[in-house]
Amino acid sequence: MDLLQTVLQSCGAENFVENFKDNSINTFTLKILSDSDLKLIGIEDEDLRSCIINHISNLQIPTEKNVDVTLNSLYVTLTLITAAVESLQNHIIYLGNSLTRFEKVFVHKDKKKRKKFHVLFPILLTGLSLFLCTKYVTLLK
Repeated sequence: MDLLQTVLQSCGAENFVENFKDNSINTFTLKILSDSDLKLIGIEDEDLRSCIINHISNLQIPTEKNVDVTLNSLYVTLTLITAAVESLQNHIIYLGNSLTRFEKVFVHKDKKKRKKFHVLFPILLTGLSLFLCTKYVTLLK
């Protein structure tokens, strides 16, 4: 015997079990039934409907709950900025790793050229980072 049958039997409405099953009402949908739903199922007796409603309202059955969520512009902006900053950080790390590999492959052993590259490398990386930041900030506006 399942919970649906137990509730109906405790109210003396066991002859309506088939009506519930025909309408695809199971243990999980039982909790959300209203008085008008019970009328539609075919339970005409008001006392019987009241008994069923009382029994199902006391059941500890998990049901979905509607939650109203209000998002303001500050929350959305902070969320987008956080995602943009994380993305920029990942791109900068990737760029740094790529430039490190580039340096190992293409920089000559000549110390003068290597020193020039060590000066240019941070300048190029900073410029690219600033460019990407301004692009993201303009997209957020």
